[in-house]
Amino acid sequence: MKTYDIDGQHGTAKQIVAHLHSTSRAPARDDRTWMQQAADRVHLMNGAVIRADTEEHFIDDLVESNLLHTMFEK
Repeated sequence: MKTYDIDGQHGTAKQIVAHLHSTSRAPARDDRTWMQQAADRVHLMNGAVIRADTEEHFIDDLVESNLLHTMFEK
């Protein structure tokens, strides 16, 4: 299972998405809806295409688009 270190949080993509959603200024009724709305906003603001079909795709696309940065511990 892939884990991430993002925004001071360590966990699975599902846990990271839940954290990002809970700290968002644009909350939605659930994480899935929030991911889709966030992906739509990203596309409008900078043209990046962010998949919102799974938490892993969502996080990976945000990292690849340089909108999130992973932290690696040594």
